[in-house]
Amino acid sequence: MRFAIVGSGAVGGYYLAPFAGFSGASRLPAGPIWSDPFTRERFLAVVQEVAHVARAEGVPLAGDLPDRIVAYMDAVPATMRASLLIDLSRGKRIEVEALQGSVVRRGRALDVPTPIMSTLYALLKPYAQGAPVPPRA
Repeated sequence: MRFAIVGSGAVGGYYLAPFAGFSGASRLPAGPIWSDPFTRERFLAVVQEVAHVARAEGVPLAGDLPDRIVAYMDAVPATMRASLLIDLSRGKRIEVEALQGSVVRRGRALDVPTPIMSTLYALLKPYAQGAPVPPRA
């Protein structure tokens, strides 16, 4: 994942990895994630984790990054689902390694804690190659 602000609207990796992680782990679209105050707070905290990793890599960040993400999330349809959730619900491979895994590995390499992203990664990692096959009893 390349840390970059995309245009003046959506915010690239700072938004995508957190939203895909929350949507996939909760199996919910944007509305329920964003409308719950506690979940919204955790979502914004994981955005900060991604930003801390980017800063540790020397990536300059816009000072209004959190405000831009709030504005973007306020504007998306409540029914919007991450493509990761769509693939997950269809039993397909998901991009957990490129999104959540990338942030976690980069944070670890830089000694930047990513506790929320690490949890999302742990929850989604078993589905990286599609629906896991349960062991036979």
